[in-house]
Amino acid sequence: MTPRRELTAAVLSSVAAAGVGLFAVTRTWGAETVARPYPLPAETVTTVGTSVAPWALPAGIVALAAGLALVATGGRARGVVLCILAACGVVAAVSGGVGVVGLVGVWPVVTVLSGAVVAVVAVWSWFRHRDWPRMSARYERNETDTETLVVSDGEPVDATRLWDALGRGDDPTR
Repeated sequence: MTPRRELTAAVLSSVAAAGVGLFAVTRTWGAETVARPYPLPAETVTTVGTSVAPWALPAGIVALAAGLALVATGGRARGVVLCILAACGVVAAVSGGVGVVGLVGVWPVVTVLSGAVVAVVAVWSWFRHRDWPRMSARYERNETDTETLVVSDGEPVDATRLWDALGRGDDPTR
């Protein structure tokens, strides 16, 4: 697999897993029917995932942003983003695990699995990210790429003098 495809796979899988986790944590994780005194009907109390696992929602939002930030970062910054991504995956999985222990349903399990997928993608990416392309690498200038402009009289001209000439209204190409 090429480095560009690895980056694409990491971004898509982390964003998809974080999105599924966000969806799962906003669903109803449980419902309980509470009996009330005679004239009142029984009440159904629903439990939403964010009330059982409050840290899963912010962890999913940050994981979603960090997954997208993999495209825009490179080098050490990408390493920091991957650490944040792994931490968010672990937090989402542990938060969902609280719901798995306390409630019976599919959404807590989905939250745990999505958090685990985010963490696994982050760990896998940690070992592969050094070969991945960066977004702005194509436009960056190397130290060896500097050019010296020479005027017709053979004297080198720096870019500052050219900009100053433009500012005065002179034609720097003459």
